[in-house]
This record gives sequence, structure tokens and C-alpha cells, in this order.
Amino acid sequence: MKPKPFGLALGAGAIRGLCHVGVLEVLEQNGLVPDMISGTSMGAVVGGLYAAGVPISKMKELVGTLKKSDVVDFNLFALKNNGFLTGKKSEMLIKELCGDIRIEDCKIPFVAVAVDVISGKTVYIREGKLTEAIRASYAVPGVFAAKKKDNMLLVDGGIKERIPVNILREMGAKYVLGVNPCDGIIEDKCPTNIALQLGRIFEIMDWELTRRKLNEADYVLSIKSKLMNSSSISEASVAYEQGREAALLKLDDIRRAIHRKLRKGLFFNLKKQKS
Repeated sequence: MKPKPFGLALGAGAIRGLCHVGVLEVLEQNGLVPDMISGTSMGAVVGGLYAAGVPISKMKELVGTLKKSDVVDFNLFALKNNGFLTGKKSEMLIKELCGDIRIEDCKIPFVAVAVDVISGKTVYIREGKLTEAIRASYAVPGVFAAKKKDNMLLVDGGIKERIPVNILREMGAKYVLGVNPCDGIIEDKCPTNIALQLGRIFEIMDWELTRRKLNEADYVLSIKSKLMNSSSISEASVAYEQGREAALLKLDDIRRAIHRKLRKGLFFNLKKQKS
């Protein structure tokens, strides 16, 4: 039994974020299908596809066959277009799975999170073409070219909100399960160049921001990824397996958290009836 509406917030994490496929598989197999989904970056990719009705089996198939050439399309005008990759290949890959569906027509209500670099505001995309919303959400600054929309220039939502919990509360979720693909800062080798050093710095900043927001969810499923290289596409299947294993390991804890929420809700309802 689960409280309605049950919200699922899927966090950013680059290739590590493919752990969401394994998590969703376990939840679905155990009758814990979300009533609404929010996602940032890779969380938006997996969450958006699932909300659109793409079967877990299809996503697993993609995870097992994903190659670097499927998503890498170098941008000849990188400095002018704000990213080394155009993002067209990855967007087409997503479109092959979900077609031209609009967010409003998804089977499960969905919201993708991005950031407008012009205003500095968090942008919650709840309407329009699903592929465009997802593309904006995973536009990692400097890696993928930013996505232009209306008068905004949208980039990866993980800059401000890596695990988007509060938007689900605003949408009416009574119970929110957050999935964090990157549990803590992993001690790593000394960065050997400026790109790796900058990546490491952003990772540390990202974790500090995320750590402060973890308590906004009713339960957070955090994935241990000590053996993962977040930028290595060859690790996709490993990420899926880690997500599945973590969900199975913590399934009873998730259920207990749900039951606590149910009992709390019942308690408040009884108090209202007596008053």
C-alpha cells in the first residue's frame, strides 16, 4: 500500500544516473509505481521516458548497448555555442524511444528541471515537447550546448537542484522518494589537468548543495558508486545494476517509510474529525 499521490524525484549523476532504470524496475515489480515524477539531468532522461510509457525492458536494452558514438557529436563552434557537444545525437536517441510526445500527454505527470543562465532561476518544465525538456535538463555547462527556449538559455538543472523534491510537494505529492545516484564525495586520484580539476571542484560543490536538501524527501535512496566513472559510457550497465541492487536492499526501508507516512496521515485525519 502506498500513499497517493506518490512522488518520485530522480537526481542528476551523469552515467551514474542510469541507476534510475534499475530502481524503477524494482519499484514497479513491487507495486510502487509513482503517481508523479520529477527529474534533473539523467534523472530527467530516465524519468521522462518512464512517464511517457517507455517500458523498462526497452531502457534496459539501451543501457546494455549504449556506445560513446551514440551520444558524442563534437561541436565545431564550441566557444560560440556554449558546449563541446551539440546534443543532437542524444536528443535523437531519446526521440526514437518516446517519439514527439508532449509532457502534458505523458501517462504519468512529469516535470524536468533546468536553470536559466540569464536570470539565474530554476525552471520547472511541465509542458511542451518531452525531448526538448529533457535535452534542456541535461545540458551540462561546457559539455552540451545550452538549450534556447523563449527568452531563456537553459542548462543542467543540477546546478541548483540535483534532486527535485519540492516541486513534487507543490504538485500534491504526499510521499516523496528521492533517488541520489552519487552518495557522498569519493576520494579520488589527484586531477592531472585543469579539466579534471574543475570537474572535481564542481563535484564537491554539487555534493554540498545536495547534502543540505536531502531531508526534504520522506526517504532518500542513495547509491554507492565507488567503482563508477561518471563520464564513462562503458559503465552504463554497472550503473543499472547498482541501482537495482540498492533498491532491493532498501525496499523494506522504503516500505516502512511509506507506512509511517500513512500512519501519520491517519493520525492527523482522526484529529481533524474529532475537532
